[in-house]
Amino acid sequence: MPSLVDGKMKAITIFPKEGYAVHADLGQTGQEQIIIYDAREAVIYSDSPIKLSLVDAKRAKLQLKRLYSSTLYPGGEA
Repeated sequence: MPSLVDGKMKAITIFPKEGYAVHADLGQTGQEQIIIYDAREAVIYSDSPIKLSLVDAKRAKLQLKRLYSSTLYPGGEA
């Protein structure tokens, strides 16, 4: 299961959804959310409630480069 680890590789949080993990500031609050997704759904995890609306979805949210410039190297068993 995807997890959030500290600098000593100790799991701080283990997410209950299996899938790929990405992170972004979806609500432009200055805090990042973690999105775990697979072929069927995406689940958003946040440390506090955020407001997401379809009105805001008309245009992409500005993100820091470290949030929008990443490469996915999937692994695991086929």
